[in-house]
Amino acid sequence: MKLKGRHRILVIIFTFVVLLVVYFIVYQHYSFLEHAKNEVHQRLKAISCTASLQIDAEKLLQLQKEAPDRDDILTNEQHPIYQELHLFLKKIHLVNKLESPIYIMVFNNSTEKFQFLATSSDRPYYRHDYELFPSELLDNYETGGVLDVYDDENGSWLSAYAPVKDLNGNPVALIQADERFDDFLDRASDGLINNVLIALVILVPSLLLLYSLVNKMLMNEEESKQFLKEKNEEIRVQNELIIQNSNRLEDAKRIIEVRNRDLDLQVRKRTHELLKANRDLETFLYRSSHDVQGPLATLKGLCYVAEKDMTTKNAAHFVQMMSQSTHKLSTVINGIEEVYHIKTRNLRKETFNLKAVIEKIKQDHLSDITKSSINFQFEQRDTIELNTDIDMFILVVNELIENAIQYGVTDANPQIIVRAFKQGKILHFSVSDNGGNIDVSMKNSIAKIFTKGVITSMDQGFGLYVVYLAVKRLNGTIRLNTDNPPITRFELSFDNF
Repeated sequence: MKLKGRHRILVIIFTFVVLLVVYFIVYQHYSFLEHAKNEVHQRLKAISCTASLQIDAEKLLQLQKEAPDRDDILTNEQHPIYQELHLFLKKIHLVNKLESPIYIMVFNNSTEKFQFLATSSDRPYYRHDYELFPSELLDNYETGGVLDVYDDENGSWLSAYAPVKDLNGNPVALIQADERFDDFLDRASDGLINNVLIALVILVPSLLLLYSLVNKMLMNEEESKQFLKEKNEEIRVQNELIIQNSNRLEDAKRIIEVRNRDLDLQVRKRTHELLKANRDLETFLYRSSHDVQGPLATLKGLCYVAEKDMTTKNAAHFVQMMSQSTHKLSTVINGIEEVYHIKTRNLRKETFNLKAVIEKIKQDHLSDITKSSINFQFEQRDTIELNTDIDMFILVVNELIENAIQYGVTDANPQIIVRAFKQGKILHFSVSDNGGNIDVSMKNSIAKIFTKGVITSMDQGFGLYVVYLAVKRLNGTIRLNTDNPPITRFELSFDNF
């Protein structure tokens, strides 16, 4: 009876241990599958969402117009927009070490199927139909999402996708990143085999030990209880590890969500800046067109009068008035060209001596300075070397000195003083004259000089507007100081010079 009882206990213990280990392995395996699958989804979602925010929707629309049919593009270098998209997707593919290509799709309403547009693959499959696409792609076309395990004509997959939207927020395409589910299962199977081997390494010695203890003396219950406690402790530790891994995944998810929000804010801020720049340009062109219309109307009127009255006395007067209107018209057109040049050119930094630049500008205007008996002075505390775009800086200084020469000579003893000193990496620079020809109400808004005008001439508004734009491109500030009439002083400061 004792022998049967011992065998019965041995069988019970053996069965319990085996079931416990099997349960642990199965539980561990499925937990690993679930967590690993979630991790893959989050990774693919982060890749697709980040990539979709960097793709220009207008270029996608342009590519579809220029290559509307299947296999219009057969090589990655055939079309510049496709090549740009391919290299972008290829970079994402390599950086994120994806096993499967990442691709961009558009929905064809006529065939009611998605078509592949661009891919990171070495061979394009341009405008090929996606035959067995998951319905979630169309259901979530505007929001994006993830796809659990699904089958199509190319196998089983785990996927995430995100919409590529235009400036109005309308989706024009989907970008999708995949991972083969078969590859995923292979990795999971390797993990399962490892767990089984570890379990066998633990289980076999344990069973031998239990068998020995039961055969010798199954009376030592304390040792059996202790052994069960150790096993329970191992299970508890494993559960804690699983919970910790789950918490890490949740933390990673929150970080990705925060980064996505930050990216969205950056995109909105940049869009707002672009809209503001467009509004400024529209205002500038509208007002410039009005300034052009004035001289043109004058020229038309003078031409009409000249045709009616071409006496010798009046002809010279009309020609002079035409010349003045032509000069005004030329000033407006040149101003528009200068504004376009300032807004579009690429800045190139180089090192140069400030005094040499001032001397060169002075020499360029020496005849006007001498003719008007202007006392021109340049003052600097120390030798100043600057590192910035020299052409843009010369444009600023030249316009201010030219403005002072042209409109600052009403005083009996005209003078122009240029002062400069550096405070760390900040350059403080000023140009002053004693002409007093600037409207005092303009000193807090240099940008409005162009629109509100000045006392002496409309040309001055253009010049100062050009100065304002150039200073802005150089990340500087400018203000008008008229606190000591009739002294007019333009004060500028530039960072990182």
